[in-house]
Amino acid sequence: MRKKTIVIVGAAAAVLVVGLGGTGIAYAVTDGFEQSDALTGSDLDRASSAALDEIGGGTVTSAERDDSFYELDLLGSDGVGYDVVLDEGFGVVSVERDGARDASDDSGSDDSSAETGTGTGTGAARDSDDLVGEELQKASDAAIAAAGGGTVTDAEKSDDADHAFEVEVRLADGTEVDVELDSSYTVTRTDR
Repeated sequence: MRKKTIVIVGAAAAVLVVGLGGTGIAYAVTDGFEQSDALTGSDLDRASSAALDEIGGGTVTSAERDDSFYELDLLGSDGVGYDVVLDEGFGVVSVERDGARDASDDSGSDDSSAETGTGTGTGAARDSDDLVGEELQKASDAAIAAAGGGTVTDAEKSDDADHAFEVEVRLADGTEVDVELDSSYTVTRTDR
């Protein structure tokens, strides 16, 4: 019985391949499984535009379609990484700052302050510990200099006694450097 089933399934797959001119291979192999595809063409353009508008500009680092959603990773013009999820009509479903979930999980609270599903174009909500303005600029400059270049992906105030700020820098090769600074923006520690 088992041998007969294998032969029937094999024959059905062959019919799909012949009948669909080769496209049946992908269908037969992926049918029943979640499929995730990299975005290209006009879908990539539309998804990128919607996501970048939502976070206030930056660069798309990856974009894919997963079931009925578009998922994009972005590096915002503020130097912070974002994960943006769009619906089939390219409407914003959620925006999450990279690292926001990890930080909130440590404190025992949910990460709703790091997400927005409003689609209002105002960008993601910020944590109260996030550096902004002059503090962000000074901390970013010091951290990038200490790391030897790169892009700031996260910058926040620290509640540790030995440093005032924590900045994450991503180098061109993908290496992440954690930089700790005192209140006068002097580097106290770097960790690759």
